[in-house]
Amino acid sequence: MKKQLQDFKNNTFIEIEYDEENGWIYNRWSGLITMNDIKKGALACLEVLEEKKVKVIVNDHTKLITKWDSINDWLAKEWIPRAMESGLECFAHVVNPIHHIGESAAMAMKERVAENFRMEIFHTIDDAKYWIENHECKD
Repeated sequence: MKKQLQDFKNNTFIEIEYDEENGWIYNRWSGLITMNDIKKGALACLEVLEEKKVKVIVNDHTKLITKWDSINDWLAKEWIPRAMESGLECFAHVVNPIHHIGESAAMAMKERVAENFRMEIFHTIDDAKYWIENHECKD
């Protein structure tokens, strides 16, 4: 199952894929996007999470060039409680390895969610997958 959302220029800014084999949701974000696009993408991911009831999300920002700082409050108040209700336990966040855009926002979010679920920040998808496989994030 794969879902794609486009911005006002019809560019895909997120691909959300339920990976049945690995039992996780994989979000691939890309481009320069608006806060409204981020909310739309996060809510679309939440729909998949609520339907599939998986414990793990891999959030890939390696192709994203947008800062997330201003959306963290909305995520903490709106998105995270619903994600936890749906069974989220582990969130692997992969930042842009070249520009490091969003890394400070990810670090701030990691501190906010520490009591709710496990979140780690990575620079490669392979490192994120290794963490998932080796740190009690899988059934």
